This record gives sequence, C-alpha cells and structure tokens, in this order.
Amino acid sequence: MADDFRNHLANERTLLAWLRTAVALSGFGFVLAKFGYFFREAHLQEPGFARAGTVVAAGGGFVAVLATLRFLANRRSLLGTRATPSLLLPLLLALGIFLLDAYLTWLLLSGGPP
Repeated sequence: MADDFRNHLANERTLLAWLRTAVALSGFGFVLAKFGYFFREAHLQEPGFARAGTVVAAGGGFVAVLATLRFLANRRSLLGTRATPSLLLPLLLALGIFLLDAYLTWLLLSGGPP
C-alpha cells in the first residue's frame, strides 16, 4: 500500500516538473519576443525573434496540456485501469526543441528570414 502511495506522489512530482518546464518555456518565449520588439523600436532589421518567441511561449502552453494528459494517463495506469503510459510528451518535446533550435540557429546564421 505504501508503494502505491509513493508511486502516486512520484507521478505528481513529475507533473510539477513538466509544468515548471512549461513555465520556463513561456518565460523564455516572452523574452525572445521582447527582444524582437527591441529591434523594431531601434529601427533595425528584426531577425524573427518575435515570431520565435511567440512559438516558444505557445509551446509552453502545449507542454502544460500534454503534461496534464500524461499525468492523468499515469494515474489511470497506477489505479489499474490502463496498461502503460504513452511516450507522446517526451517525443514531441524533443522534436519541438530540435526544430526550435534549428530555426533559431538559422536565424542567427542567416541574419533573419528572407
């Protein structure tokens, strides 16, 4: 019985860790977007930071939703109504980070979108 309780607590800690990641992504996206607005206010060519920041901030919300869905799936699994949790969240997050990194690298190397 104590092991079951510890598993539920571990599931909740995992949810909280994913939610912290979502908040960090949203905050980083906000900083990126504001950096883009700084370029515009200084009448410089804005290399796409505002769009990238918006995507990252939206990604934070997406991670929060997926983390909640994964938490619920793990909870059902722990209660015995479902076999195993999905790998959707970690795979999508890894793909999203890779694509974002590729886009930001392209922005930095090319000086901005065409």
